Amino acid sequence: MEWLVSGAERELGIERRQLALGEGRQLVALVPARWAGSLRQGWPGPCPRPEGLSTAELSALLQRSNYKLPAGWTRVSIQGVRKRRLSRWQPPEAGAGPPDLDSLCGFMSHVAEQNFRNLWREAHAHCAAAGRCRTRNKATATSASQTPLMSHATPTSASQTTTTSYGTPTYSSQTPPTSQATPESTSQFTTPDLSNQPTNPNLAPPTSTSHCTSTPSSQATPTATYFPPTAAALPTHTSRAASLDAFKAALSRALGCSLVRVEAHEGGPSLAPAPRPIHPNLLPAHALLETTEALYLVQQLPCYTLRDAVTFSPAKLAGSHAKVLFVLYQALQALRACHREGLAVGGLTLAHLALDEKLFTQVRLNLGDYEGDDDDEEEEEEQQQQPEEDEAGALEPSSEPRDLRELVTGWVQGRVSNFAYLMGVNRLAGRRSGDPNYHPVLPWVVDFSSPHGGFRDLRKSKFRLTKGDKQLDFTYQMAREALWAEAGGPGARVHVPHHIPDVLSDITYYVYTARRAPRALLCRHVRAQWEPHEYPGSVERMAAWTPDECIPEYYSQPALFQSLHPDMADLQLPAWCTQGPAAFVAAHRRLLESREVSQELHHWLDLTFGYRLSGREAVRAKNICLPLVDAHTHLTCYGVVQLFDQPHPQRMMGPAWALAEPPALTGRPQAWRGQGRSDGATPEEEEGAQAPVGEEEGAGDLEEGTEALDSLSALDGPSAPSLDVPPAGPPQSKAWGPGEKEEGPVHLPEGFNPLQALEELEKLSNFLTRGLQSSPPDLPAWDGPTIPSLSCLLQRDMQSFGVLVAEIFFAQRLRPLGLEASLPERFQAVCRLAQCRLREVAEPLQQAVLTLLHLQEERPGASTQPPHPALFHYPAVLAGLPPPSPGLLLSPCCPIIPFPAYFPRLHRLACNFSTPGQGLPLGREFVFSLWQQLDRLLDVVEPEGLEILLPFVMELLSAEGTAVYSAWYLFEPLARALGPRGAQRCLLSPLAGVYERPGYLPGRFYLYTDCFVLQLMVRLGLQPFLTSLLPHILQVLTGQEGTAEAQGLGGGPEDEAGLSYGSREGKEAADSGSYMGCELSEGEEPQGGIFGDEQEAAGQARPSDGSSNGEASGEEQGPDSETKDGMILPSPGGQDMGLAGEEEEEEAAEEEGAEQAAPLCITPEGRLCEVLRESAEQEQELEEEELTEGKEQKILLDTACKTVKWLSAKLGPTLCSRHIVRNLLRLLVTCYFGPEKQQFVLNGEEDVPCVGSIYKHRPVLGDLVAQPVLECLVYVAQLYGEPLLTYQCLPYVAYLVAPSNSRRLNSRKEASLLAAMVLMQKIIVYLSDTTLMDILPKVNQDLLLPVLEVLTSPFTSFPGGAQARSVLGVKTLSLIALVCLRIGQEMVVQHMSETLCRFFEGFSIMPEQREKAGESDTPWPGTPETDAADWDPAALDELDEVFSLEMAFSAYIPFNCLIGDTTIRRLLRNHELVWGMAARYQEEVSGRGAETPPPPSPDTGDPWPRSGPRGEDGASGTFGSAMVGNRIEIGPGARPAWLPLSGDQEPGSLKQELGRSGRCLDGNWLAHWRYEVGRGQQDGRFHFHQIRLQTFTGHTGTVRTLAPLPSEDFFLSTGRDRTVRLWPLYNQGDGTGTVEPRLTYAHHRRPVYCAQQLGALQQVASCDGTVHIWDQFTGKPIRIFDCFDSRNPITAVAAMPAPHCSLLVGTSDSVLHFIDPRKSGLQHEFRLGINASAGLIRCMAISPSGRSVAVGFSSGFIYLLDTRTGLILKVWPAHESDILQLKSTEGNVLVSSSTDHSLTVWKESDPKPLQHYKSPSDPVHAFDLHGHEVVAGTVANRIGIYSLDGSVPVATSKLSWENFRGVLTSLAMLPAKRLLLLGSDNGMIRLLA
Repeated sequence: MEWLVSGAERELGIERRQLALGEGRQLVALVPARWAGSLRQGWPGPCPRPEGLSTAELSALLQRSNYKLPAGWTRVSIQGVRKRRLSRWQPPEAGAGPPDLDSLCGFMSHVAEQNFRNLWREAHAHCAAAGRCRTRNKATATSASQTPLMSHATPTSASQTTTTSYGTPTYSSQTPPTSQATPESTSQFTTPDLSNQPTNPNLAPPTSTSHCTSTPSSQATPTATYFPPTAAALPTHTSRAASLDAFKAALSRALGCSLVRVEAHEGGPSLAPAPRPIHPNLLPAHALLETTEALYLVQQLPCYTLRDAVTFSPAKLAGSHAKVLFVLYQALQALRACHREGLAVGGLTLAHLALDEKLFTQVRLNLGDYEGDDDDEEEEEEQQQQPEEDEAGALEPSSEPRDLRELVTGWVQGRVSNFAYLMGVNRLAGRRSGDPNYHPVLPWVVDFSSPHGGFRDLRKSKFRLTKGDKQLDFTYQMAREALWAEAGGPGARVHVPHHIPDVLSDITYYVYTARRAPRALLCRHVRAQWEPHEYPGSVERMAAWTPDECIPEYYSQPALFQSLHPDMADLQLPAWCTQGPAAFVAAHRRLLESREVSQELHHWLDLTFGYRLSGREAVRAKNICLPLVDAHTHLTCYGVVQLFDQPHPQRMMGPAWALAEPPALTGRPQAWRGQGRSDGATPEEEEGAQAPVGEEEGAGDLEEGTEALDSLSALDGPSAPSLDVPPAGPPQSKAWGPGEKEEGPVHLPEGFNPLQALEELEKLSNFLTRGLQSSPPDLPAWDGPTIPSLSCLLQRDMQSFGVLVAEIFFAQRLRPLGLEASLPERFQAVCRLAQCRLREVAEPLQQAVLTLLHLQEERPGASTQPPHPALFHYPAVLAGLPPPSPGLLLSPCCPIIPFPAYFPRLHRLACNFSTPGQGLPLGREFVFSLWQQLDRLLDVVEPEGLEILLPFVMELLSAEGTAVYSAWYLFEPLARALGPRGAQRCLLSPLAGVYERPGYLPGRFYLYTDCFVLQLMVRLGLQPFLTSLLPHILQVLTGQEGTAEAQGLGGGPEDEAGLSYGSREGKEAADSGSYMGCELSEGEEPQGGIFGDEQEAAGQARPSDGSSNGEASGEEQGPDSETKDGMILPSPGGQDMGLAGEEEEEEAAEEEGAEQAAPLCITPEGRLCEVLRESAEQEQELEEEELTEGKEQKILLDTACKTVKWLSAKLGPTLCSRHIVRNLLRLLVTCYFGPEKQQFVLNGEEDVPCVGSIYKHRPVLGDLVAQPVLECLVYVAQLYGEPLLTYQCLPYVAYLVAPSNSRRLNSRKEASLLAAMVLMQKIIVYLSDTTLMDILPKVNQDLLLPVLEVLTSPFTSFPGGAQARSVLGVKTLSLIALVCLRIGQEMVVQHMSETLCRFFEGFSIMPEQREKAGESDTPWPGTPETDAADWDPAALDELDEVFSLEMAFSAYIPFNCLIGDTTIRRLLRNHELVWGMAARYQEEVSGRGAETPPPPSPDTGDPWPRSGPRGEDGASGTFGSAMVGNRIEIGPGARPAWLPLSGDQEPGSLKQELGRSGRCLDGNWLAHWRYEVGRGQQDGRFHFHQIRLQTFTGHTGTVRTLAPLPSEDFFLSTGRDRTVRLWPLYNQGDGTGTVEPRLTYAHHRRPVYCAQQLGALQQVASCDGTVHIWDQFTGKPIRIFDCFDSRNPITAVAAMPAPHCSLLVGTSDSVLHFIDPRKSGLQHEFRLGINASAGLIRCMAISPSGRSVAVGFSSGFIYLLDTRTGLILKVWPAHESDILQLKSTEGNVLVSSSTDHSLTVWKESDPKPLQHYKSPSDPVHAFDLHGHEVVAGTVANRIGIYSLDGSVPVATSKLSWENFRGVLTSLAMLPAKRLLLLGSDNGMIRLLA
């Protein structure tokens, strides 16, 4: 690779610092993006150099793990081919186009033609070879005495060989030489796309020499050498030039780029641009550069590759085989594109396939395979291979083992040092030197307390030693408990039990290298603020501080300890090291190589790279690493790699009991020193004393023994551990006589184990055999020419593709091969694994591996040399097919790789997603074109394909230009295909992100139309929509941006709407509210809504799907898709979701306010496409008239407001109050938050009704923002009546104004006071006279007086200053005036006197005003002189500005006219002060010459009336209104012109009637609604109070089943009267009325015992022994399934949850049938009659995921089986008698009831029940699930509520005769509305709460 580095630096001008070696034969370069982009237009000159970046920074930027690059810079890969070494080959001639392999006819024709041609050529080649062999034998016999011309000439190069051989007349281009006959099928067998040229001589297959008689080497002729057929076409120089031109042309066509010459005097392209664009699955090129010596290919460096996915993110490809198949499908598409251009891809590896997060694959060409293999290249490569470190000491540069087997054996036997072995293991694990995220790691071995001691415990990880076992156990246990808590919930796992986050983090790496790293890098990665003193200052501190392992630089580079920063000292060395960093590094290295470390190092290897990274061993060692267990699906190029799955062998250091001196033998001479002989024999003693063996001699003996054992191990098997042997010439010893006795025992050392050597040998053998597999046999060496033919290169592509397929599944087992293993090495390893572990390969790809690698039988060319550079040659006919090629494998008729039928469409869609530049901008047209393709794809796609498709859609939903249009077009078809559960998991979060996206988005109002909102409710389920998306829809009413949580939506811990009005609890809750006590700065913005940081946990409900029906008022009739500006909103659902249909029109005409219903659901899918196309045409017309942002914002506001009104009617009173009204009230506060919302709007700028406004007509900006919110609240009040105002809105107002414990006022409290005044004005207008007078004392006490206390307080200043206090004063004065106008003069004096006094006392607080009035000595209540020291100066300034002369004039005159001068003088204690201030204001205005204010009375010009109330005949005050009791009747025109109320209000606007519709709350509905509103939102339990809400009459017999639709606005019922009825679920009347069915299906002939909605099809399935499928909109039958066997009737029916369409039918013969309602006939059936005594199938329950079904039998047994395979998972006797009912819920939980009076809760995986309830008298024959509760009923009319987990005691109650009559026969829950449906034997159905 040195030539490539030098060439890139010399010829391309890229500085060497900008280059780094990449995987394979490529360079990674950091270049300017502009320079790389300009290469296509021509040579722009040398690459610019980075300025201001150090070498360390450049090295970090060149690493793939660094995703953040400097602006304007990019990473590219550079490959090169030297022209002089380019392999010569000839591309295929132009012929007919590629064959048609997609159709069966075309495929069979192609197979027959290819097989015939291949067999013919094979036979012809054999005959020709045999004839030539006979000819040569005769010629050799006649000229045996002569030396052939070529027999002594050994060709030294390919050119010489070719030139000489083709000088012989025997070899012609038409007839290949005999030596070329090794593989019979080279060109035509590899590529069917190229082999349809019958007259192409260069593609003829070479013949095999294996059938010929070989000649001795001494008589070898040129014919004995293999020559590729393409080498015979041209002479040497012409062939090389032609090959180069053909190669450049093919490369340019395949990559779609022109060739650019890199010359100083010439630039620009030398070839015309490619005629067609590049294939999407080929990695595009920046440029193809040509210099005088080489060709360079510059491409964008991919972020991730397939190797990264299988190594670091295996979960990305897990879950289904379709993901791997899709990746391979794209790779074959790229191969076919290259082969059609006559270009081979090269030896494919996992690193050559670039992936993105969507699994879109692009193949990178491997140009290095086009170079020949010359000796000089091999020498050059050997020179480049250097050891990891020169100081390693144990490895020479040429002797470093590259294979892990050799490396392990060498280390165990002591031939490889610890340092070199660890570096080799890091290299094989893929760790890259210089990569901060994936740098090599070495262990810390000592604590540096002494030069020879303080060794670390290598049996524990560094993280465990630093953190301690207690903290690791705590971390693991907490994550484990959190995982259990979130089990069964939707979404990915957030908490994963683990001990260690990583082995070496990037922060730790930079801290380690802080002395040499640039300051900018340290500030970027470690800490933004430069604090050099906070970095560890010594090696001891560094080792003690870090929980991560060490890096190799601490054992090899002394410069790392010397600091480059002037303010950071050098890294201090231990006290025992005084000779500098070099001496410390040497000592540190010696410690690493010490005996103590070597004996324990294998434990550290097990922890870092071995078997203790996973499984039980990891748990025991507290070594569970997070990246290995978190199952992350995001791609990454670094992580933790497990190389070994077996315990690592220990290094052979000699046994621990081998002491320096031999053991003492009592009474005998000492034996010779040593460890004894390996055979255990005792040496004889010598009479004379033997001198001890010296150290040098012992060392030599050890070496001799090691060599001897090595030689034995080479013969007997794997290398054995080395043992010490006795020294040569054992000492002579004295023989013991037979009569001698031992005088003492032999004292053996502690730990003596004579079998230790054998045990270690066995461990090493097991490790090498099981962990690393057996060594692969070597392929036969190629000794022929190095000129490959194109056919061989294409053949090699298919073989490398087969190797790649196997490597995907054998990745973990093949890691010991390393990253740079050659193709033959990979091939042999894969073949070995495939022969014994083929089951590990995915089943659809097992046949592909066998075929591509030809493993079914012995390869015919295995004993001979394969065609270079192919691994072997394929036979002429392989399993009846031609040899594999990309086109053949991609054919849908080819059985080798069974690609799903939808893959072609999915691939086209993925290509359009990834390459949107086909003339369509990334906007609405692009999304619409994708929707057209998606609609056709979803008809045939499978769930695995949807999982592949979803990431592409997620990307569109996250892009700003396509987010809205993607949601509008793509949500409905995708959600329909996914089902509710899948839609919640995959689409809910992206949709919320689209709603939360700030800023202006074109077409955003589409997402707020009622038709799209209805789709959200149907496809996601009611409860997920209400909790996750509805707050975003409501939020737009205020024009606010950001998340709903930021606006305080979604609920809070304090259920403010449920506080009783004026109760003590409400005040205490308000006082303790966190937002009341929050001390926010004046300009602080809200973060958590008006209630501080508390957020309510949104409850998760079961996913639901189904139809929806809505209600709207009369004003909403007409097309909902029309805006006020006439814009048509296209509906993706296919129709309007407002009022439509004949039934609705008839009902609307019955009476005013009657129920008005929307269609049950969206239109059938057949109309969807038509409507979407129409909507697209309408959008195109609208696009011509481009909408401005302001106009579209107005459309958005109107659309959202209309949708909220529609939702309010559709959801019903309880859900509307719980989810809409509560959030609207919270949003109202945000409308007045901030100083900008409190600024007055100029007169005439906006026409905003402001009832009762006294301070002229000047609304604030917050009034404009709050107008849509108030409009929606008023609509809900008109819909459900006055109780909504009195029982929900008024308590919320009291909650807002309740005083807090702190005197300080924050911004939220300020906004709350303003919102409370505005809301109260709206409420007063719509309250009746009786209600107003009833609540008036509470209004004064709990609302007005607390506000006046804050308004007039001199102790508290407002965050908004005087402006905020002024606005609050105006709003408060307007509210007081409105109340006074409503109640009249007499009631004002009686009820409002205290309030008026408290307001006007605000004028007396300021001392200056009191002095001017001459009242400085008079104390005023609330302002004692002693408290003046505590007054806030800012508050005084605000009061001075608010209670001004103008305020006095504006407040005094109206009240004087209303209650009279005498009365007001009596009420106001500071009347003279206020009157004087008003008079001075009048004088000032008159003095300035301004227009005199209008007179206070129309009858007189006197502005200061001092007489009593005007009016003689019963009129109240001067308003001309008549007093009727305590109510004021205001006549038309009676309002004085001078009263500055809102200018354009109609007469009588001070009081407006809400009206009375059929939906108004009354009677039992009101009682139930009041209870539900008062409940906290976190209380999800069902409380049964027996409140009768509705009665449904129509059935004439027993009601058998009740089935609510998922939207809970309709339900189905079946009865013995042979009918199925559809009923509406809307509140009507007071609960005593009856409701008629909306639709009746009467096509059954027998009593109907089952009815369910098919969620995926929006149809109904009912059964009376015959299954009927009918339309829920029209009631017309669609399909009828008769009983399958007249002797075995249908006994149970269950519908699969969406998106599944199947219907499960159980018959009396214990057979489970699967029916597809879309077509006639059966899908399949499963027979369950294993046990003859099982009985009849009584009931079935399908899990929410649809993967399992539980079948209950009459014998009490329950069968659990897999719906996908039919395998019976579990069978158990659940009950003693007949099972009555079964239900399944989340978490694999089953609930069953039986006639044995028991109700049991089961866990599918547990043999014992979770809960068991026993009814004392009657069996539970009907029950339903509500969250974690079971609501059950008995024939004795008892209702019981049971808990699934037993946490709540059982609650039972007996139904009263008034609420329920008859015998209970069926039961169903409405979980969202918390209502209960009960069916009886008399045909009556009751709705109870």
